[in-house]
Amino acid sequence: MKTKLIFLLVGSGLITACSPTFDSEESTEDKIVLEHNQEILNSRINYINKPLVVNNSGKAEIFDPEAKEKTAQSVSQTSTIENSEVLDHNWYFVAEVESPVFKGSKLSATHVQVVDDKAYVSYNKQGDIHLGGLEVFDLTNRAYPKLVSQALFDNADVNAITTDYQGDEFYRKIWLALSHKNKGAVVRQISLRDGLISNQVKDISLSKFTEGGVSASANGVVRSGNDLYITAGKTHGGTFTLNVNDLSFKNSEEYSDAKYVATNGSIPFASSVVTLVTGDSAELKVKPVGSESLSRSIPIGTAVHQNVELNYRGKSTLHFAQRHPETVFVTMGLEGLKGFDIYTEEEVFRTPDNILTKGNINGVTSDFDYLYTANGADGISVFNMPENPGELQSVFEWDMNEVPGSANYMTTDGEWIFVAKGGEGLKILRKGKLGEHQTLYGFDSKGVPHGMEPKNVEVCSELLPNLFRNVLPERSNVTVRNPEYFDNPNREIELLKDDKVYVTFISEGAGYRNTLGYYYYHKDNPPSQISDLNKVVIFPNASAKYSGGDLIQGNTMKLLGDFEEGTVIGFFVISNGWNGNKITDGIYTQYTIPEFNVSERQQSIVFYDEGCTSIVLAFEDIALPQGDKDFNDAIFMISSEDPESISTSDFIRK
Repeated sequence: MKTKLIFLLVGSGLITACSPTFDSEESTEDKIVLEHNQEILNSRINYINKPLVVNNSGKAEIFDPEAKEKTAQSVSQTSTIENSEVLDHNWYFVAEVESPVFKGSKLSATHVQVVDDKAYVSYNKQGDIHLGGLEVFDLTNRAYPKLVSQALFDNADVNAITTDYQGDEFYRKIWLALSHKNKGAVVRQISLRDGLISNQVKDISLSKFTEGGVSASANGVVRSGNDLYITAGKTHGGTFTLNVNDLSFKNSEEYSDAKYVATNGSIPFASSVVTLVTGDSAELKVKPVGSESLSRSIPIGTAVHQNVELNYRGKSTLHFAQRHPETVFVTMGLEGLKGFDIYTEEEVFRTPDNILTKGNINGVTSDFDYLYTANGADGISVFNMPENPGELQSVFEWDMNEVPGSANYMTTDGEWIFVAKGGEGLKILRKGKLGEHQTLYGFDSKGVPHGMEPKNVEVCSELLPNLFRNVLPERSNVTVRNPEYFDNPNREIELLKDDKVYVTFISEGAGYRNTLGYYYYHKDNPPSQISDLNKVVIFPNASAKYSGGDLIQGNTMKLLGDFEEGTVIGFFVISNGWNGNKITDGIYTQYTIPEFNVSERQQSIVFYDEGCTSIVLAFEDIALPQGDKDFNDAIFMISSEDPESISTSDFIRK
């Protein structure tokens, strides 16, 4: 689809009788550029898909699995899979996204909201130039999130957004808090059609509802029930309430330096709305949702920023955590993060004094287990969700591999974590799920399965030499060197008669601690989707002794039960599935069925070694086209009690 330059007449709607009357001259012609060409949009995304590892000082860095060792490879990589701290969850650096460029100016990421499998990102242009944007990410593929839609706005910065929870990913309204070149603080309503940003746009100028003059900038927006709350900063600002159905004016409360707005409670109806007012005498303005009474003020001290041009113009936000609906977390810039009870007005949580060196805490978000903060030049921090009042307990800090970092805003839905970095774009992370994985007989603390065969299988002495010499040479691109493996459709094991099946560990050359498992189905009823698979883990930690695990060549597991004639057995590897004491969902799972892989490409090969009369299964754990493509990250031998039970005639023979 080609880029469309659309000139839209963006104006106000009818306002109810209790609202000031709109001047018909308010309507102006704004330029909006829509782009839905994914090839163009995704050229700005750099996919990383590597885990963060944390050293014993609580500092995180990216682990490079292509080093092929679970130990440090360079001075720059000091944390390793072997010596890293064992955390309850794993975090993965999925991708980084460059900011869009509009009219020769690089825009700055300002706000993100994740809803279902979509993320909505807003942009502005810092300084006196007014340019902005809105983008939509599709998060369906956990390794390769995609940009699917973009709108760029002339004359308007976008400072914050909120989405309509009554719609869905295909048809949804989004409300934008704007700083408009000509109209000052503006609320823009824009609609999605078929999941793409459409040309259905409506603007409401908040300055029409002030008595003293133009309100310069809208900087926060949130919905609760039928109310849409918007904050506008500087002079002639405050908190404004509109009706979400027609954007008619309901009421406002005017004061200077309003910075952000949030509500607590559950969707669709919250109980309290809170506005942050920044400066030397910062305060919270609190009142019940739906109330037209004046807010109650809670003094919270100083909210200013260090190492910025204007101390009062830094990013500040509010956040209610699911587990603490009575506490609003406030980013206080130089003063860190604080949590205030909106009923007792007491400070109940705060970050450690040493959390900042040169940065400011600008953003905060949470899931059920953790609090996350965006610390400006100091990167990001992760804290355990507190149980009791006091100082927050740090899990780790990450400088984002940048000096200085520039983390200005964060949001999470419990899995995806977006870090907005101003003009430097976005970093996309993902928290790995612990998952519930069925195993054969359980496992020990090193991920070695219980129930292994009492006697190790003797592996043919020529199997590995032949494999590394002729089949899978180290760091050799097998997709180029041996294309016949990828032309052959036979990638799984089919039984010609009833029998037992065994899997033997041969070797591994992975930087990750991977997890190997299997599934099975009848050849006449193949699975059509991943959810059709009944998956069972064989080796929770498929890593060799002295290489992150405790397996040795010949360790063998018998798969559960006797398999009937016509059964097809497939296999999967959870990339980085073992986190040191438990099985997780890792970065992604590679299946012997290519269509089920995040890359939608073949990530494993099966061949028959004629000299050793052995069936060999080998995986590439990093999703193609990334990785070294040598397919020797996890290597196993498949066997049955009767060698004639498994069909080998269609396998590549070496």
